[in-house]
Amino acid sequence: MMRQYSPGSLQSSVYGGKPFSTPESLACITVVHQLEATSESLARCTTHWREAIMRTACLPAQAPLCPALSAESSHHPGAYVHTLLQPTWIVAMLTEVAASEQTLSDGISELARLLARAHSTYSHAEETTLRMLTGLAAGFGIGMIAHGLSGYTSLVSALKQGNDLSVRQVEGISLPAARSVRQALSNLQRIGSQGDGYYATIAIQRYVDAKGLASWVVTIPGTDSHADTPIGWLQNVELMSDSAERRMNADSVRFVLAAMKEVGIRQSDKVALVGHSQGGIVAATIAADAQREYQISHVITAGSPVGNHPIPQKTWVTSIEVDRDVVPGLDGRRNPSNASWLSVRARTTSSAEPAGMACKTGADRTETEEEPQSERDCAVESDAAVEASKGEHHSMEKQQEAWNDALHIGSPAASMHDEHFKAITSGTLESTRHYQGRLHAATG
Repeated sequence: MMRQYSPGSLQSSVYGGKPFSTPESLACITVVHQLEATSESLARCTTHWREAIMRTACLPAQAPLCPALSAESSHHPGAYVHTLLQPTWIVAMLTEVAASEQTLSDGISELARLLARAHSTYSHAEETTLRMLTGLAAGFGIGMIAHGLSGYTSLVSALKQGNDLSVRQVEGISLPAARSVRQALSNLQRIGSQGDGYYATIAIQRYVDAKGLASWVVTIPGTDSHADTPIGWLQNVELMSDSAERRMNADSVRFVLAAMKEVGIRQSDKVALVGHSQGGIVAATIAADAQREYQISHVITAGSPVGNHPIPQKTWVTSIEVDRDVVPGLDGRRNPSNASWLSVRARTTSSAEPAGMACKTGADRTETEEEPQSERDCAVESDAAVEASKGEHHSMEKQQEAWNDALHIGSPAASMHDEHFKAITSGTLESTRHYQGRLHAATG
């Protein structure tokens, strides 16, 4: 049974992926324009039908003595027999025709919009503008700053948390096979929502195909705030450094690499890395800096600033970002846009205000009216509501909604990335193992 799509509050645009040839792009633009012209033509017809409805409804009043316009009229013997026009019936029929044409016009207009989004007809123009505004050099500044700070943060981390890392296999929740990007994101959301007893815990799934070849999916949750976690706030700075050596020394990367070694991933095995927030930065770091040790075939990041990571084009990257989520922009650079790197960027379309925003503002008061205490409290609640809204847009639920919308518009690039990921997990799911990382001070 096909799952029905329910549009949410996000609208996604797709950047990068396999480019279309010039004839394909021109054909797409031509079809979009033809659909838009057809929609406008139908809309004009709908206007004419509505005018006809108004004129028909006015006929009885304009000719009150005409027996043909009155269903109650009687015929005199010997008089001509009039055919009753029944204006009420005609109005109902015309109303139905007008509504049908309006529905058809709206449907064709929506088809044109979805086709344009699916082929990135409008998105690529937006991408060019954004590149001009942000500049390519901005990311290098962030990397240099992070590199300078990471020396201090790594020292603070060692003093505060300890530098010894322990990695052990633990019992974890049951996860289904990740047969698509959607399912991989669903598994990522389930791991990240398990609570305090499950922090700094990753899942590694092993798939085996008909030829006996193994492939793997490593699922990495985001930052947590526990004192002994290797996936904490201090590690974020090291991960953003422009130095590969500094990135690879981050505790979160050491933890994931240790687990990958422990589970027995070989250099010849295909590996997909899936991460949210800091988990996505860890995935991008391993894809960029551990290519000699592992064959990283696909990386999926959700709400992660990864534009500065030099991931080779042989690795497919699927990045998901939401406009009101500030985290993906912390690297100060747009993601690369090429055949193997796809960015899904979702903007919020809902106009609803967050709870607590419908308060009386200063503009609503007179100059002499003092701000009441309740309004000052309201302002605090509004700020809290805005912050809560930002946190909501960083959640895995919003990242999943953004990806679902990208699939809904029928983006060929998104479908290609989905198929590439599916190929990695096409074998039988043989095992799911969970590994937990903890930091502690050296003993003895």
